[in-house]
Amino acid sequence: MGTPGLQGSVGEPGSKGDRGLPGPMGQRGAPGPVGEPGSPGAGGIPGEQGTEGPEGAIGPKGQQGWKGVKGHRGEMGEMGPVGNAGPKGERGPKGPEGPKGVKGDMGKRGPQGPQGIDGSPGPTGPVGSPGPKGEPVSWYWIDANQGSHMDAIKVWCNLTGSQETCIYPNQDYRMIKEQHWDKVGNKFKWFSDLKGGFKIKYVERHLLKFLRLESVEVYQKFKFFCSGSVAWFDQVAKGHDHALVLRGENDHQFKTKDFKIKQIIYDGCRDRRQNGYTEFYIKSRNLYRLPIVDFLPKDYGNPWQMFGFEVGPVCFR
Repeated sequence: MGTPGLQGSVGEPGSKGDRGLPGPMGQRGAPGPVGEPGSPGAGGIPGEQGTEGPEGAIGPKGQQGWKGVKGHRGEMGEMGPVGNAGPKGERGPKGPEGPKGVKGDMGKRGPQGPQGIDGSPGPTGPVGSPGPKGEPVSWYWIDANQGSHMDAIKVWCNLTGSQETCIYPNQDYRMIKEQHWDKVGNKFKWFSDLKGGFKIKYVERHLLKFLRLESVEVYQKFKFFCSGSVAWFDQVAKGHDHALVLRGENDHQFKTKDFKIKQIIYDGCRDRRQNGYTEFYIKSRNLYRLPIVDFLPKDYGNPWQMFGFEVGPVCFR
C-alpha cells in the first residue's frame, strides 16, 4: 500500500440525510429563575383539631347587657318555722252578737231569799183582848207620821240594846242576779244609766224623814256579786283602781277605795273568781247619806265578766 495523499478540498454539501438516532441524555441544566406566583389553589381539606391551648388572661369587664325578660314564677317553698309571738294588738271592735246557745242544765237550787214585803194593811179591825207579851225583835207595821194607816210601812225592829228600825228597799229594786252588762267606751256610768239599770227605791221620803228625827246613827250593807269582776281590791294590779263608788240618797258618794278594812265584811271578788261576792258595811252619823240608791261599777264589759247586787235594809238607831 502506497503513502496517503494530501487532503482534498471541501466538497459540495450533500443532500439532507435521514434523521439520526436520538443521542444520549445530556446533563441536567441549572435551575431557571423563579416564575411569577400562580393563582390561589382550591381550599384544602380541614385538618384535625389541634390540642387545647393555655387559658388566656381575663379580658376587661364588658358593658351591662340589656334587661332580660321576666322569668316564670317559681314553685312555692316549704313553710318556714313558727316565728316568735308578736306584741299584743289593740282590742278590736265588738263583733256581732252570736247565735243563741242551747239551753243549759238547770243549776243547783240557790239559797233562800229574804222575806218579801207584804201588801198594804187592811182597814183597822175591832180592838181585841190583850195578847201575850210580844217578841222584842220582830216585824212591825208602823205609821211614822201618825196619820192615815194607808201609808203604814212594815219594818224590822230590834227593841233591845241599841233599839234600831230597819227598812228594806222595795221588792223589785233590792236585788238583781249576776249577768253580763255592756260597756261603751272607757267612760264609767252609774248603774242606773246602764241599759237595764235602775235606781234603788225605798218607801216615801217623808216616812224616812220621821225615822231620822228619832235616830242618831244609820248603817246599811251592800253586797256585789261577781264573775271575773273586781269590786274593791284588785289582786293582780295590787290596787283599788276598780273599787266601786256607792251613792247615797243625798247624792253623797262613798268611794270604797278609801274604806278601812273593817268596812269590808268579805272581799271574794279580788281574784276575779266565778260566782264570788264582796260585801261592804256603811255607817254614818249624817242620817241623810243613807240609804244607798245607786252605785258605779268599773270592772265590767268583757264577754267573760258579770255582776249583780243585793242591797240590805237601811237601819236607823
